[in-house]
Amino acid sequence: MKFCTLRLTCTFLFLITGISAALAQTTTFKMDTSMSMESFGKNALLAKDSVWVVDFWATWCGPCVKSLPHLKEVVEDYKSSKVKFISVSHDRTEQAWIDGVYKFGLNWTHLLLRQSTPIPAVMNKEMNHPFIPSVFVVDKKGKVMKVPSPDGVAEYIEKALKTGF
Repeated sequence: MKFCTLRLTCTFLFLITGISAALAQTTTFKMDTSMSMESFGKNALLAKDSVWVVDFWATWCGPCVKSLPHLKEVVEDYKSSKVKFISVSHDRTEQAWIDGVYKFGLNWTHLLLRQSTPIPAVMNKEMNHPFIPSVFVVDKKGKVMKVPSPDGVAEYIEKALKTGF
C-alpha cells in the first residue's frame, strides 16, 4: 500500500511539474509588436533578405486557433532561416489579442488591425482575405502568394527560399 501511495504521489508530482514547465514555456517571451502597420505596408512588397509569412487570424476564430499548433511547428522549423513570421489579428479588442498571443505562446511578430488605423494597401490588394485564417508568403523579391491552407505553408516557404514565385 505504501509503495502504491508513493508511486501515485511521484506520478502526480511528475505530471504537475510537466504541466508547470509547459505553461512556463508559453509565457517566457515578450510579445513582439515592433512592426507598425505603416512599416508593414511600406516593406511587404520590397525586395528584402528574408521571406515573410503573413498569417491573418483572430482569437475568436475556431479554425484559426486550430491551425496554431501547426504554425508554431513551422515557426520552430524555420527559426534559424531567413523567414519572418507576422501574424495580423482581426480581434475586436486589444486585450483579447494580447491575451491570445500569450495564451497560445505565439513568439513572433504581431500586428492588430484596428478600426482607427488605415489598413495598408497591400492588405487590400495582394493580401486580400475575405475570411480567416488566411496565410500568405512573400518571397525575397516581394512577390506574394496565397497559401490555400495553413497546413501547406511549409511548401510555399521552401519555394520562396529556393527560387521565389
